[in-house]
Amino acid sequence: MTSPKTLIATLGVGALLVAGAVLPRVGEAAPAASGPSGAYAFSFTGHDPTSSEDIVGAGSIVFSGSTVTAEWGEENVTPPSTRDVLTVSFTGTLVLRSDGSTDIDGCVSAIDNTVPLTPFPLRLTGAFSNAFKSFRLIDLLVGGPACGSTATGTPNAVVSWTGEKL
Repeated sequence: MTSPKTLIATLGVGALLVAGAVLPRVGEAAPAASGPSGAYAFSFTGHDPTSSEDIVGAGSIVFSGSTVTAEWGEENVTPPSTRDVLTVSFTGTLVLRSDGSTDIDGCVSAIDNTVPLTPFPLRLTGAFSNAFKSFRLIDLLVGGPACGSTATGTPNAVVSWTGEKL
């Protein structure tokens, strides 16, 4: 029969071995995630210095490997706005660098109030932080020959995006 002291000592050693295998050591970082995955909520704001228009928007974006899909609403909030409201969907690809910086290239399909717009390419650039739990992006290039090509135009508005993992 095992004595209570031996049993407690055996259980204690077993717990320390399991904890040592699972928990990070003091001074060591926990293993980093390999990239963004799943759904994130985001919002963005922008200002067009040429027209003095301001825009706001919010939506969700999903990362699945290198595939990115998003949906959002966007509104021109500059008085006297004609209530320019866009409903937008986006499908694209993610390029992730080892430092967490990223480019996202894709195609935007939008409805302006009730009028469908011609789909156009968009490139976002920025970075992920906090083990891919958050991101900050800006519109880098917008417009171009057609979806499927790299965006080539300089955006009129300076648009800043922030997002958090759901």
